[in-house]
Amino acid sequence: MESIHKLDYTLTKCWDLRNHDISQYKNLLSINPEIEKTLKDIENDFIVANTCRSFSEKNFFRLEGHARSFCIRVAEGVLVIKGTEPFSEDYSWLYKKEITYPMGVVPSKIDGFPMFGHEIYLALTLQAAINCASKSYNFTNNYYTNIGHFPKVALPISVYKIPESISRKFISNISPFLSNRSQFSVLDYTKKLASDGLAIYIYYYHGNPLRAAHAINKYPLAIADVGDVLWKKQNYDLSKKSFKKSLYSWVELVVNMIGLGYVPTTWLHSGNCMQLQNLVLDGGLHSIESIELINNLKSNADLLRAIMISIMTLSKSFSDLYNYDVEPVFTSVTDQLLGKNQQNPYRAIDLHIALTAICSEISKQIKLNQHGLNYDKRITILFDKSGIEMLNHMQSMLA
Repeated sequence: MESIHKLDYTLTKCWDLRNHDISQYKNLLSINPEIEKTLKDIENDFIVANTCRSFSEKNFFRLEGHARSFCIRVAEGVLVIKGTEPFSEDYSWLYKKEITYPMGVVPSKIDGFPMFGHEIYLALTLQAAINCASKSYNFTNNYYTNIGHFPKVALPISVYKIPESISRKFISNISPFLSNRSQFSVLDYTKKLASDGLAIYIYYYHGNPLRAAHAINKYPLAIADVGDVLWKKQNYDLSKKSFKKSLYSWVELVVNMIGLGYVPTTWLHSGNCMQLQNLVLDGGLHSIESIELINNLKSNADLLRAIMISIMTLSKSFSDLYNYDVEPVFTSVTDQLLGKNQQNPYRAIDLHIALTAICSEISKQIKLNQHGLNYDKRITILFDKSGIEMLNHMQSMLA
């Protein structure tokens, strides 16, 4: 079975960067002119993946663990096609696999998608796709206007609606795998999520899309994919020196994001662009639909929670990434300082130390304010403090 095939259907375009902001589209082409030709090829003969499994075929590939998207190599970057899985030939096979594995875990991954993420496993709702495109556009446009270049994140291009007949068939075929409990019916909620239709979202990422989670085998066989699925010539650097370099880039993105009036996530979001699976090894971020405008937060307590959850998640991700081959991993600052790991007492980076260091770096960068951004006064006051004074100020924000 070939991994890619052309559709016989005509898809309805629901959102398009060219119509929304032609100048921003031209800015996008300026970093990779080859995007336009590939997009025209896609629009003339829309392509989808035949399989939900990972694959590599010519310029097309699907990374391990990425069951809802595949990529097309375009010079120095990739076009990502997300949400074509209802056209695939084996989504029922994957549903059967996920409903029985891991054994004894409730809810399953299938139920977890709608229950915690308000999404459908192996599908993308039209509402979610347009939300991703709109949120990503607003952020990247704001970033480009104020900082002068695009951030290393998904750059939205278009959203297409999947024909109703395909959507109905998909929901009908997956329904037997969805729980239908009296307390909460995942089956009913999935049908509600899909009521406006399913969609395909196309975006561009300028770089190598390999995630931090791939580097430490959080996705099966991820390291094996580096040579075959990605660029062999790149000889991707998976050393800890490379991880540290990426951390500077992730912190810079967070600092600029906050300066532009956003937080990476909030305590209400199930998604989080600071999670290990959303950190790109070249210093970029994915899943930035988790970002939230600071002006949308209702209180000082909500703002502090959002800031700390974002920073703690990034710290945890970096600690996991850096310590993936260290046994045992330290469990406290005391263990770190006393060198309880007798094999090599100073190799591990404890979560608490990572959190302290990242907070300190963010504070330094906010004070430096390299791009002259308009930081919320509550944030500048918070990061102007340190030590116990900062803790006391946090307590006052939570009051």
